[in-house]
Amino acid sequence: GNSTMDNCQGGGVYVGQGATFIMNDGSIINNSTYVAEESEQKGPGGGVYVGQGAAFIMNGGFITENWSQGSNTCQGGGVYVGQGAAFTMNGGTINDNISTGNGSGVYVADNSTFSFNNNAQVTDNLRVFADDNYNEVEKTENIYLAANAMIHITEPLDGARAGVTMMEEKGVFTQGLKGNGNASAFTSDTSEYRVVLNDDGEALLMEK
Repeated sequence: GNSTMDNCQGGGVYVGQGATFIMNDGSIINNSTYVAEESEQKGPGGGVYVGQGAAFIMNGGFITENWSQGSNTCQGGGVYVGQGAAFTMNGGTINDNISTGNGSGVYVADNSTFSFNNNAQVTDNLRVFADDNYNEVEKTENIYLAANAMIHITEPLDGARAGVTMMEEKGVFTQGLKGNGNASAFTSDTSEYRVVLNDDGEALLMEK
């Protein structure tokens, strides 16, 4: 495993502008980014960081047991999809990753593109952070969608599973689900919400 510290991005793989990283098999495991809590630096993407103008295509394999830890800017324990970046997940598994900030499995920034297809799996990822009283809090956070971010379905779902958290807490979070799958592929990361289909056949988070 690899480790980066202070203004570090992509503990395992850094995909820079103009680059495309294709993962067909194998594992990205036991990598980390770390930024001290009091630091003004950022440390997203414990496993993979996808930067502006870059693309990551995952067709198979595992991204697991990666950490993005320290401050709340340590987002995307498994994969961080930055603004203007694209992540297409056609298969494979992202699980058992941990972050201090949002998106312990996958963090999807606004103005980025995240596609989720076939039998892709994003489950069992954990956010561990301190609350205002400095007590340690643990919560499930698999795919985190920042403002205006969506999950695009471009191929039929077949056994796909993922938990979802929205920055805006509730609302429609898929585009292209109608005809390619149903709401059963997704669950809410928090018990206060549930996933249902709207009249257009898209998935949305709503209060129970």
